[in-house]
Amino acid sequence: MIEKANIIRVTKKVPWEPHSDIEIKPITEENIMDGESFNSKEEIDAFRNFLDQGHKGYYGYYQGNCGIRIWIFSSKDRCLVGDGFYYDLPSNEAFLAWSETSKDFRKKGLYTQALKFAIDDNKSKVISGYVESDNIASLKGTENAGFETVEKYKLFAFWRLHVKIKVYEIGKGKCFSFSFGRRIKVL
Repeated sequence: MIEKANIIRVTKKVPWEPHSDIEIKPITEENIMDGESFNSKEEIDAFRNFLDQGHKGYYGYYQGNCGIRIWIFSSKDRCLVGDGFYYDLPSNEAFLAWSETSKDFRKKGLYTQALKFAIDDNKSKVISGYVESDNIASLKGTENAGFETVEKYKLFAFWRLHVKIKVYEIGKGKCFSFSFGRRIKVL
């Protein structure tokens, strides 16, 4: 298995402003079932568990219909990067993960609006996250919300062996560094 991963981090504050067709709300016990149209029963049950653990989730509504969910995690166990790799979360950071936009609501600005709202709602934390390098739409959405790619990796998992290749540029060329293990260390 080979994956390409971008580690992203909020590097600039892009103000969240209300939008006439879009509403963003924190996920609570009162509205947790709003996402049942595009989340499985198992995912909704996981959301309850996340709330019990103190994580923050957000639903985005387009013209009153729930169309996106994002989660901001504050513990290392939820910082999954690819299949079997973990981001080594510092205490001053939170981690963006478990984002999904319903197919019916893509390209309507929900993702960027939800991210801006979540960043604004978590001002005391630096927010990092992971986006697959091939997911151009998500990379653009995160960039529009104030994220920047800070590291790029190629991740290899063969049975129990986990290899990370960090890809970075010097001048006009690309350089690589190799490491083993499941943890991705911060800059």
